[in-house]
Amino acid sequence: RMTTMPAIDHARVRVELAARMRAGPWSQRLLADASGVDQTTLSKFLLGRQETLGLEYVEAIAAALGCPRADLTGEPSPLPPPG
Repeated sequence: RMTTMPAIDHARVRVELAARMRAGPWSQRLLADASGVDQTTLSKFLLGRQETLGLEYVEAIAAALGCPRADLTGEPSPLPPPG
């Protein structure tokens, strides 16, 4: 059975990402280096000049920040498998 990914609320990702960057030691350059996402892409997204980020970018950024993707996107966390 195929499951579909919920649509990402990119506005929420932008707000959450900016808040985490302010709260921690994260410059755009540090986050770009840690996540593998180009600094120009991060800058454009944070400034609203780029509306969306690919799921792979959101996952890479979340991993670099040490948080689950759901912390940035607001999507429900997956339930653990039964048993």
